Amino acid sequence: MTYEETTEKIIKGLKQYKDFFSTEYFLDFERKATNLKENIEESLKEGRLLKIGIVGEMKAGKSSFLNSMIFDGEDILPKASTPMTAALTKIYYADKNTAKIVFYNEKDWERVKSYSDECLKILDEEYEKYREDLKEKKPDMSPVTKQQYKNNCEMIPDQYKSCNELVEMAKKSNIMIEEWLGKEKEVDCSNFSDELDDYIGVDGNYTAIVKYVELGMDNDALKGLEIVDTPGMNDPIISRGEITRQFLQKCDVVFLLSYTGQFLTQEDINFMTETLPREGVNNLLIVGSKLDSGVIDNSKDKDFITAVRKSKKIYNSQAEAHIEKSIRNEYNGEILQKIKESLPPSYVSSLVYDVARKRSKGISLSKNEQRIIDLFKKRFDGFSEEERFLLSFSGIPQVRVKKLGEIRKHKDQWIEEKNSDIVKNSRKQLCGIIEQIKNEVDTNYSKLENGDINQLERQLQSIKSALSDMRRYIENVFEKYMVDAKKILNNMKVDIDQEIGNYREFNIKREVEQDYDVVKTGFIFKKKQVIQTSRTVYSANITDVIQNLRNYIIRCKKLVNETFDKAVNINQLKRDIKDVIFNVFEKTGKDFNEADVLITLDIVLGRILIPKLEIEVTEYEGMIIDSFSGTSVSGEKVEQLKRQEDRVLDQISGNIKRQIDECESKVCDIMKEQSTVFVDNVVKTLEENINLLKRQLSDRKNNLCRYRELQDYLLEYYTEIDKMEI
Repeated sequence: MTYEETTEKIIKGLKQYKDFFSTEYFLDFERKATNLKENIEESLKEGRLLKIGIVGEMKAGKSSFLNSMIFDGEDILPKASTPMTAALTKIYYADKNTAKIVFYNEKDWERVKSYSDECLKILDEEYEKYREDLKEKKPDMSPVTKQQYKNNCEMIPDQYKSCNELVEMAKKSNIMIEEWLGKEKEVDCSNFSDELDDYIGVDGNYTAIVKYVELGMDNDALKGLEIVDTPGMNDPIISRGEITRQFLQKCDVVFLLSYTGQFLTQEDINFMTETLPREGVNNLLIVGSKLDSGVIDNSKDKDFITAVRKSKKIYNSQAEAHIEKSIRNEYNGEILQKIKESLPPSYVSSLVYDVARKRSKGISLSKNEQRIIDLFKKRFDGFSEEERFLLSFSGIPQVRVKKLGEIRKHKDQWIEEKNSDIVKNSRKQLCGIIEQIKNEVDTNYSKLENGDINQLERQLQSIKSALSDMRRYIENVFEKYMVDAKKILNNMKVDIDQEIGNYREFNIKREVEQDYDVVKTGFIFKKKQVIQTSRTVYSANITDVIQNLRNYIIRCKKLVNETFDKAVNINQLKRDIKDVIFNVFEKTGKDFNEADVLITLDIVLGRILIPKLEIEVTEYEGMIIDSFSGTSVSGEKVEQLKRQEDRVLDQISGNIKRQIDECESKVCDIMKEQSTVFVDNVVKTLEENINLLKRQLSDRKNNLCRYRELQDYLLEYYTEIDKMEI
């Protein structure tokens, strides 16, 4: 039996038993099976290109990195402070520049719409239940909007939500969707930036139905390679993250870009330990982006070379420490150990590279580029605007030569490794999903075989009664954590104000200057006399004030982010709620299944996401630099500089305190919400599980037969997958 026949048979068979196991398992199997043949055939193709994926969180500078490394500083790929890249962009070598937009085909779009319909169907049912429960139990509380409920509804699989997003985006466009499905479109290569924005821009007319974009470039650096620019890993548009995972299956090597200002976050680590191995990626190179900001933020040295060297040393240690910590804590230490051996990372500054190229071409710098360069000149000794110096600091030529050179050197080896593993890993992935389904089916069969409707009813009522008794205690736990968080965050605002005092002073030089005046004295015989007078002249360096601003922001970021993390101790909160549940059941003497009662605990607490402080110093530097000419001031301008510094520090403090208030408001909202719905969510989950068993128990004989049929089919499917020809 062919691959297509085998997978279609299994997908069709699983659909017939969709009420007997979790929907997520079916969707995962369907996704992997649908993409598998294409991935394998493409990987085994003779003379194929080596595929490189560029991944990282939003604002990591992926598109800027590629614009610098591949397009010599031209803004070919959209870049902005908000997420722009909505579809993958595949870049490869071509004799002449070409651009092609590839749209979803009709089958793709039908599946998207089908999943979107399922999303809305589940949403309607769950939202109505939510409103009825709220009206009955909390009549004074206003319900959240349907959209807000959808975003947080755990009953809707992410793939369904993802497809609903695409459909909603398509409805807002000004095009006839059906006219473009299954088609490809050539784009005018003379104006890439403007043309591409309508296809991969966040508000592009065609964005929702674009599968990917292909750019063929007459660039020797691309020979033998295919580079894929992916959406951000933390992109709020779920569908883009799903597309990234699909294309990662095809990559031989991945560049992970991490912003040096927040180098190797937990999201980066999770991506390395979870997504990469699952999608079959074995080779990873880490790149620290925006090195210019990193050097300015972390260095107190006046000498530029020393500042760069020490900054890189800090980031190297940080990378090694984070990975070492994860190796000790993560189940998947094998890939982390491999990544650790590849350290140290490469470091790049696309901004500095772009400045170097603009200088050589006589192109004016942007306001932000000019500001950064002026800051480096004022801040560091030994900094040069000479092109070779800037190119070296940018790190782009080194990555282009060394890293791409290393990739070319290992190209055949890495392709061979991918090819030898892909068929085996693909079968293993599909068989693994079948095993997961079988484990769940076996458990459900046992419950159904030994279950009793009256017993299930008694168990549910007993648990509901106990949970009702503990509602007040649960509310008290959340209330306590809300009060503690408010206290911690309010104290933080006091600390922010107090910290300002450490950064208001700057070095004021005091010099005494002598003035000599010649005067004539006497009424008749005039005598010349030299009168000596002294005056004190004060002067100050503007760079010292800018450094104060930077140091204050760095200090506040550290204090605030540490405090945000401590505002709600999730692990302790989890333990406290468990203690309440166990104590109530112990006192009432009622039986309960620990796994059933606590099944929603991690999901509920996982929604409590504490934000990070986001503040950039460059906007505040401009308030100083633009107010004074030159690198220093003297005389009465020293006092002006002092007053301006006070104003800017106060603005920074106000901005930070506003973000603390926003964090406090968010934490309070989450705690209030969970204090009222946590018990209801546990009850709801229990009712759904037990109601499913009750429905099956009403026709126990037939459903047990159906379970046995499915068990036999799953064994058959496992064998067929293991033997199927691809």
